[in-house]
Amino acid sequence: MMEQQTGSLIPNNLQIVNKENITDTFDSIIGLNDVKQDIRELIDQIKDPNKYQKLFKNKKFTPIPGFVLYGEPGTAKTTFARATAKMLNADFAILPSSVNGVFRGTGSLQVNTIKQQAKESAKNGKHLVVFIDEIDSAIGKSNDMFTSTDNNATTNSFKALIDGFIKIPNLTIIGATNHLEKIDPAMLRPGRLSPYHIATPTKEDYTEIIASTAAQMTVDSEINPSAITNETYQPGDTGAKVNTLFEMAARIAGFNDKAQIDQDSINAAMKRMTTQEVHQNKKQAGSSDILETLAQMIAARR
Repeated sequence: MMEQQTGSLIPNNLQIVNKENITDTFDSIIGLNDVKQDIRELIDQIKDPNKYQKLFKNKKFTPIPGFVLYGEPGTAKTTFARATAKMLNADFAILPSSVNGVFRGTGSLQVNTIKQQAKESAKNGKHLVVFIDEIDSAIGKSNDMFTSTDNNATTNSFKALIDGFIKIPNLTIIGATNHLEKIDPAMLRPGRLSPYHIATPTKEDYTEIIASTAAQMTVDSEINPSAITNETYQPGDTGAKVNTLFEMAARIAGFNDKAQIDQDSINAAMKRMTTQEVHQNKKQAGSSDILETLAQMIAARR
């Protein structure tokens, strides 16, 4: 029997969050207005297919079965997925980020679990959104020489599910990936999983993210989001960096028995993050040098 409690773990690692416990909305996401509008339209099609069938007249209308959100880590792809479930008034099922391990050898079983849970939700008059993080691990390119037979079987199972061979109208699949290029192109064709790029914030959006994050914490009124942006922002930075900055500043403020996050705590956090980034860049550069040396050694032996 599959449990319906918040955060419960049903067979094969599918975690269910009841719709009543989803709080994210598109208003929680700063920027990305074009993507939000596209997804709002898709949601409306899912919620009211009859309205769109009238527009299609004699041509059959079928709402898309889901979509893939792709972009850099930390760009709120998971928040997008939860907000979609919220708008659909749906339960939210999560496959963990270790999806490659989850699917290896049991991919078809995982797909069957999704079908069973969707049917269970339908019995209770509910829609189900299934969020698959790192979906490229589950439905990678089937013509890749390194792709396993299990992976191909999983991809084929998803194709069957999405193509409607198994009729589950109350199911929407949302995938997230940092590597769209690794997904089997067949899965991204029209009528299957539409891809949407979740871009990193602009400088203006980054400032708004800082202001929004600060508003949720106890900060000194003198904290200036624009000034923090000017000190920290680099193209490609994400909201995750802002969260890390404020969490580190809060830790520093708390350790020093301060009642609020002040500018000194922010400055100390920025300094630490800069130091960490320098070390990380040196480490990555060292790894690149090793790989380049190995490549040169191999080339010299040919």
